Amino acid sequence: MRNLKPVHHQVCTLPFCTSSHDEVVSCTSTDTDTIFGITREGILFELDVKLGTIKRTFNINENVEGVTPDAKMMEIQYVAELESLIIISQFDIITFNISTDMCEVTASIEEGILAM
Repeated sequence: MRNLKPVHHQVCTLPFCTSSHDEVVSCTSTDTDTIFGITREGILFELDVKLGTIKRTFNINENVEGVTPDAKMMEIQYVAELESLIIISQFDIITFNISTDMCEVTASIEEGILAM
């Protein structure tokens, strides 16, 4: 394990970050050519690894109804069976379908508390 070396390393500028303090907090791949990432401020992006370009972006905080305001994004995972990304924020679980660009809040802490 000590002799492992990265196969590929590339630096990419993200001009869409909402502030100078925004940073990529998590990434996941859907195949060998595509990486999805999420910034702390809620910008979801798709990166073409071969070209080194951003294919699309989606602002979760501005475009998804029901997201807790000012919640920081924490993690992203790809679920192949659903063709979706699962995004975890401080207060919400968000599902983003990569085929349709449909995005919705799947669960939130506020809903859980109100249900009690």
